[in-house]
Amino acid sequence: MVQTVGAMAKFAGKSFEMRLYYFVSAGEKEQFIVPPDAQIAAAKAPAGAKWHRRVRFNVDGPDAARDATLMRTAPVIARTEVLPPYKDRPESTADFYVISEGAEARLKSALKGGGKFQCEVVVDDVVLVTDITPQPKEHAKDGRVWWRHAFSEKERKVVDGYRTAAMPFALRVVDAGK
Repeated sequence: MVQTVGAMAKFAGKSFEMRLYYFVSAGEKEQFIVPPDAQIAAAKAPAGAKWHRRVRFNVDGPDAARDATLMRTAPVIARTEVLPPYKDRPESTADFYVISEGAEARLKSALKGGGKFQCEVVVDDVVLVTDITPQPKEHAKDGRVWWRHAFSEKERKVVDGYRTAAMPFALRVVDAGK
């Protein structure tokens, strides 16, 4: 439990959303340079995109910083539109987060003009990634597109805690003897 509280203390979870990646075109690569974390807020981004800090979320140790990434500003799939995760197979390490039908329709509409469907979970404006980002796919159970992630079981429980509700205050582990 102490380890879980320590992991959850990394973010208050005030915002929990899914966002689409923004993939820069060949012409935009020179114009929009990946900023250092300290300069993300002022960094120039293409219309319809925003830079986000990105970390390898790890409940067992410190988060590993990654290069910032561009995420689309719309559509945003809110906490209330991300439904409980579903395990594809009992032995599988990957789960699927089911999104509401309205959110799915917005994603599909946003991609009609082109682009690829690659989402990530964004908690408090930080993109939480795993070492492996499985591709979204249509699930055989109902044909809907579900977002698949590869968080470890412990990480998934913490991330699902962020999905369920924001914390009203930051948590931290305190040694009772001090």
